[in-house]
Amino acid sequence: MKYCILAFFFLIMIVCSCDTERQLKDVTINKIELYSYPLSDTSGNNWDSSSADSSLPDPFIIISESDSASNTDYEFYTYWNTDAQGYVVSYETLLPHTILNPENLYTYALYDYDDAVSTSQLMRKISFRFSQYQELSPPELTLTSDSMSVKFYLTWNYIIK
Repeated sequence: MKYCILAFFFLIMIVCSCDTERQLKDVTINKIELYSYPLSDTSGNNWDSSSADSSLPDPFIIISESDSASNTDYEFYTYWNTDAQGYVVSYETLLPHTILNPENLYTYALYDYDDAVSTSQLMRKISFRFSQYQELSPPELTLTSDSMSVKFYLTWNYIIK
């Protein structure tokens, strides 16, 4: 019995010491939180007219697989939460969502919703590759640009070679 335990322990050590190579397969976005965003446009004007329910923006996001921030782009994922009121905005509708090509360039674009997506105003955008951040632990990616800060809660999915 003593030899069986030693042999088992030795076998475990050999298996664990083997170098395994892992390759990023895809990344799953579980949740997105918008921590800060501009409450007025670059000219200092309100995003919405004073006749609206609120002059604060109605932020929604588009993640497109390109460096485009176009709100008419056909390859995008749109996440809504227009009840912001200047606080942290949490996006969980339509999530989790798996990004199949994490090495490609993606653009996170923040818009103020107006009467339609196509007439909404671009507030800020950030272009990035998910694969650049795959070593994050915990897997929480925070991106900051100008007066915008957003955090992605992710799951990295690997292929072991």
